[in-house]
Parts: sequence; structure tokens; C-alpha cells
Amino acid sequence: MMLVIELGSKFALSVYAAVAILSMLVVADKEAAVMYTAFFGYYPVLKGFFEKHLKNLPCWIMKYIVFNFTMIVSYFIVSRVFGITFSDMDSFGKFAMPVLLAAGNVVFALYDVALTRLVTAYLFRWQKHIKKLFK
Repeated sequence: MMLVIELGSKFALSVYAAVAILSMLVVADKEAAVMYTAFFGYYPVLKGFFEKHLKNLPCWIMKYIVFNFTMIVSYFIVSRVFGITFSDMDSFGKFAMPVLLAAGNVVFALYDVALTRLVTAYLFRWQKHIKKLFK
């Protein structure tokens, strides 16, 4: 979020791309690398775009569509491409994935609100101090 605020979306997306490529090559936990690449890396840029161009309800709808789509695709990438099995899920039955996705939606709402509050804190408390460090 701070890169978007200070340097713009293009620079932030360039940093995201570099980190995503490096994470897929270097990070041992491929599940975490996929989650960063598929959602968490670019979401702060997308969040800013949605909030700037959409009203409240359409904004939240788009955020949830993106979140759910990327979580489902990430699951298939992790399980099919990297061969990481979710054997613990079998013990919870056929409803494990929908329940996990529903819980993820609740956590996503908290994550989105936390990002908003982090941006607010940055703009009103930390920005001036951090800018002084780089002068």
C-alpha cells in the first residue's frame, strides 16, 4: 500500500512481479508463494483501484469475486501443479472446502478493513516520519 501511495501503481506492480517471480523460485513453501502471487501481492493495488472507481456495494462485490476466484484457482494450482495434498481435509468430509472458503471470506473482510486502517495510520501518523528518513 505504501508503494502505491508514494510511487504509484505501476511501480508497486513492478515490485509485485519481481517478488512473485523470486518467491516462486526461492521460497520453499510453494503454497505461500502461490498465495502471494495469486492474491496477496497485488491485492493492495487492486483494492485502491476498486475503492477509487466503484461505489461501496459494487466495490465489495468485486473484492469478494476476486478473492473467491483466486482462492479456488490457488487451491487447484497448489494441489495439481505442485502436488501438495490436503489430506487433513479428507477427515472433515466433502464440506471441508466450502466451510474453509466461507471462513476465508470472513477473514478476508477483516484483512481488507485492516489494510484500510493501515493506510489511514500511514497517511496521518507515519508518512511524515518515514519521508524524513529518506531525505
